[in-house]
Amino acid sequence: MRSSTFFKLSKTMESDFPVCFGHRCLPFGSTNTCVAVVYLKNRISRGWAPADESPLHKPIPEEEKLDFRSRLLPILASSPSQIRSQLIPILQKILQYDFPAKWPSFMEITVQLLNTNDANSVFAGLHCMLAICRVYRFKGEDNRGEFNQIVEASFPQLLAIGNRLVNETSMEAWEMLRIIVKAYKHAIYVGQYTSSSRATLN
Repeated sequence: MRSSTFFKLSKTMESDFPVCFGHRCLPFGSTNTCVAVVYLKNRISRGWAPADESPLHKPIPEEEKLDFRSRLLPILASSPSQIRSQLIPILQKILQYDFPAKWPSFMEITVQLLNTNDANSVFAGLHCMLAICRVYRFKGEDNRGEFNQIVEASFPQLLAIGNRLVNETSMEAWEMLRIIVKAYKHAIYVGQYTSSSRATLN
């Protein structure tokens, strides 16, 4: 039964990739939603890279990528945790290839999410920050200037949120604080990587 559902979803999404993402696809909480998101994660993992990097898999057309990017963060902000956990690897894969050149509004939207009073939106913004820090951890030293701008624009807000969360006792607050600490950890690794690279070159 499950494999049959997956097959039907796969065929539908293959023919109409962006339309089957988000609220127009399936309601949150259904088994089919989880199956659909897992499909999306696998489809993007194999198809988001340029065709010359992944010749064995059907590439996702650029116009559909544009539509998908515009929907991803709003959906991330409104998703329950079970769905959000599947969307994060999707986000990281897209950032790896598209930020900043093809997704220049990403950080602006992320900071907006961090500045809201809605817990789900802040959660989404924190996950966005962790994702971008992870991406830059594995980029070369030539990209350090870009990352410095990200840090200057967003880390003061991360620190402010973290300070407010320290005295909270809810599991949600501690999960948010954990994400902030991990973002700082990856940012530190970026600095260590570039310093190590300089030392090796010298």
